[in-house]
Amino acid sequence: MSSLGVWRGGGYNSWNPLSPSDVWDPFDFGFGVEKSRGRGPDDDVSALAHAHVDWRETDNAHVFRADLPGVRREELKVQVEDNNILKISGEKTKEKEEVDDQWHRVERQRGSFLRRFRLPENAITDRISSALKDGVLTVTVPKKTESPSGVRTIHVA
Repeated sequence: MSSLGVWRGGGYNSWNPLSPSDVWDPFDFGFGVEKSRGRGPDDDVSALAHAHVDWRETDNAHVFRADLPGVRREELKVQVEDNNILKISGEKTKEKEEVDDQWHRVERQRGSFLRRFRLPENAITDRISSALKDGVLTVTVPKKTESPSGVRTIHVA
């Protein structure tokens, strides 16, 4: 088993995930991990409870990409709470079952999901945009431009 555990697939069980805090804060260097929530494969809510999200920072934005296969645009919510918490939530609904259907295996995930991220101070939260394409949600949070080390050039007349 990998020493990175849940972070790189070393024994990660998607039906019983160990999750850090409800709000992921990249500036919090604590190492606490909550105990398992005790959910099992019969719990529809646990199926997408930990939607996988990548967060990268470019020169002019923070870009979040979430894999949400089978989730429709109408089932998604992207919100900002308390002016600095990005909240991505939604639900992949269960398919309609016919009375005569006989299921042999159910592996596709369904249920609710919720992810929160504490945005840094350089985020411009009133200009956030998002798009869903081919099962991937992309949320773009523009960044404030910073003047290099407080140096200001003054024009000489």
